[in-house]
Amino acid sequence: TQYLAGRALLRLAVEQSTQRPAKAQRFTTRAGGKPDCLDGPPISVAHSGPLVVCAVAPAGEVGIDVQFPARHHHTEEIAREWFTPAECAWLQRAPRDAFYQLWVLKEAYLKCLGSGLAGGLGSLECYIEPPLIELRAAQTTRLALYSAGTAFVGIAASTADIPEIRVEHWPPLSTRTGKIPLHFIAATTSA
Repeated sequence: TQYLAGRALLRLAVEQSTQRPAKAQRFTTRAGGKPDCLDGPPISVAHSGPLVVCAVAPAGEVGIDVQFPARHHHTEEIAREWFTPAECAWLQRAPRDAFYQLWVLKEAYLKCLGSGLAGGLGSLECYIEPPLIELRAAQTTRLALYSAGTAFVGIAASTADIPEIRVEHWPPLSTRTGKIPLHFIAATTSA
């Protein structure tokens, strides 16, 4: 169901972005698993729990990730294994859900590169100090972090030509229990 919802959302987003009918869009999947719109804009899709999100960029590459915090996960152990020592030290001072904020940014970055987790979570080092995200990465990248209800959404764009990452939600994010509020948390500054 999430796969189909993601593809439907991508078609709607690409149609709105390109002004070409959804049925004219052809999608494929790259070798690393990243969706690709043939003859269309760069795209990315993610899902967690009941939430499905997508990203469309005018140029370059784009990645998106969404994650609901789970209290039973052993985030400290995961961070020690997969994050840089500096990020682990930052997490010790940061709010409890900072692990998930950092995780969605790293996943979005790796999806933007087209490598997924195989690209290595340590290939991006970042710190979130709202409203800014500081980062060290081999690729020129812009990052943005949002909350969608209790979930976090990370977005990465690989081009310096994009002055900002802007989020639109249509139809309004909602569940059976009501609308999901979407809030900006932090972003990288212009280069």
